[in-house]
Amino acid sequence: MTNLLMDLDGLRAGRLTTIRPLDEPMPWVDPRDIAAVATARLLATNLTGRQVQAVHGPADLRWTDAAAALSTATGRTIAARQITDDEQRAPCAERA
Repeated sequence: MTNLLMDLDGLRAGRLTTIRPLDEPMPWVDPRDIAAVATARLLATNLTGRQVQAVHGPADLRWTDAAAALSTATGRTIAARQITDDEQRAPCAERA
């Protein structure tokens, strides 16, 4: 989720851009949640061997869902927009 901070100018302008399909659900997780799970696992005294621990947010979100949540949280209208690979490679200022 904090990856969204890499395009604050776009968000301020009301754009949430991605190369992924806007209606494709995907897992979203906050790095703090990963840190909490990792800390608990590292401090556990009953773990042995190798184990895999998945960390997911409460629900898989579409990009349109994420834009709606950001709109609610910020009080600004933010729309999800799918961009091309070439647009993604361009500096953020050129994505307007």
